[in-house]
Amino acid sequence: MKTAASLALLLALISPLSAGAGASESTNEETMVWDGMPLQRSCDKNTITINECAHSVWRKADAELNSLYQEQLRYLLSSETEFPPGRGASKKLIAAQRAWVVFRDKDCEYQLGEPGGSGDTFETLKCMYKRTITRTVELREYIACRYNGCPY
Repeated sequence: MKTAASLALLLALISPLSAGAGASESTNEETMVWDGMPLQRSCDKNTITINECAHSVWRKADAELNSLYQEQLRYLLSSETEFPPGRGASKKLIAAQRAWVVFRDKDCEYQLGEPGGSGDTFETLKCMYKRTITRTVELREYIACRYNGCPY
C-alpha cells in the first residue's frame, strides 16, 4: 500500500542523507543502501531515476544468479552423462528454479499489497532483488557443496 506520500518520504530521506542517518545506511560517498537495496546516490533525483537504478541493480543480481544456475546445471548434466543412469538431479534443479521464479513473483506481488501507488515499481524491484540475492546464496552453496561430498 505504497502511496505518493511514501515516495515523497523516500525522496526526503535519501536526499539529505548524512553518515547513514535515516532509513538508509551509507556504503561510500557514491552509493547508499535503501532498505536492503544498494543504489547510487545520483538515483534520488525522481521516481524515474530511482526505478531505473533499482532495475539496473536487480538485473545485475539476476545475471549473476543465472550464471551460477547455468554453472550448476552444466555440472549436473555432465555428471549424469558420466555416471548413467543418474539421479535426474538436473531435471530437479530445472523444476526447482522454475518454481522459484513463480514463488519470487508471487511473493513480491503479495509483499506489494494493494497496487496503485507511485512507489510500486521500486517496491517490486526491491523485493525481486532481495529474493534474487537469497537464491544466489543458495546456488553458491550448491556449487561449493559438490566439492565437499554433498549429494548435489
